Amino acid sequence: MILLFIILAGLVLYFAMNMFRKFKLLDDPKKYGFKRKPVPYSFGIVFYFLFVIGAWFLGVDLLAYWPLMLASGLIVSVAFLDDKYSISPIIRLLVQVLAACFLVYWGVEIKVLTNPLNFEIIDLKSLSFLISVVWLVFLTNVMNFLDGVEGSSSGVSAVAFATIGVLTLLPNLHVIDQGDLTILSFLMAALAFVAFCLEFPRPFPKLLVGDSGTMLYGFLLASFSMLSGGKLFTLLIVLLVPILDALFVIFYRIRIGKTPFKGDFNHFHHKLLGLGIKRSSITLIYFAVSLLFGLLAIFAWNTYLKMIAFALAALGFFTFLYIVWKKVAVENH
Repeated sequence: MILLFIILAGLVLYFAMNMFRKFKLLDDPKKYGFKRKPVPYSFGIVFYFLFVIGAWFLGVDLLAYWPLMLASGLIVSVAFLDDKYSISPIIRLLVQVLAACFLVYWGVEIKVLTNPLNFEIIDLKSLSFLISVVWLVFLTNVMNFLDGVEGSSSGVSAVAFATIGVLTLLPNLHVIDQGDLTILSFLMAALAFVAFCLEFPRPFPKLLVGDSGTMLYGFLLASFSMLSGGKLFTLLIVLLVPILDALFVIFYRIRIGKTPFKGDFNHFHHKLLGLGIKRSSITLIYFAVSLLFGLLAIFAWNTYLKMIAFALAALGFFTFLYIVWKKVAVENH
């Protein structure tokens, strides 16, 4: 079945790339100063269908996961339309909140948290719904913010999905069956890695997943982290750089009086580009760092160790970010 799906997925990708070219669903490289031919854009919607088909091929009970498939499908569809017609950020956000509320209503939520200091279980009670919705919407946009350099979001997501998949296999770590989630996690890891290889900017990308892809990654990662019995700290470590970068940029925009929903050039990858680092090198840096943090999350076997790992990694990132910002500021003057 796996071999059959691989063959089918290859045929779908080949056919879809030709269809995207035929119907002019391509990016505009001149808009960003690139000297290359347009490539299929917002290809994430194709990976969504491959995810659904793959889950069915590999024996996952789709009826049990229909709220997840429907909610993520809504996210992908609106993002695809936005890539084509530029929908208002407010409308996009409302759709994300709606999809998140729908999914949480059907039981995918964060009900408890573990206090890393004394390992006591904290029952979120009435806050469970709100925190779960915020987590879903936040991570959806975090992975979208990361998409400033081709392949970065796909590469980091591949590592994050694989990390969740590995943790679902560890014995004595779960009280609920993780069989389906293991399949879904590794399936998305494989699809995101294929996207990473096709997006990699050397010499130029073969396609771009667009918002429909990056938001699919974020929404599914947030969902899987809750379905797996609470892998929030795991994702906080693996996605440390994009999460802290997103928080930094959001607060920075608010501090200078700008809307947090309008893009700018203050993301970490923009600063690295400002230092003259190649786009392909930046993509590999993000992939390598997330891989390192993914291994750290796997071997930090309890919440306390994860908290220490997160704190040390966060300190290291902010120190590096400060150095990069200062260097860019000096060179710009």
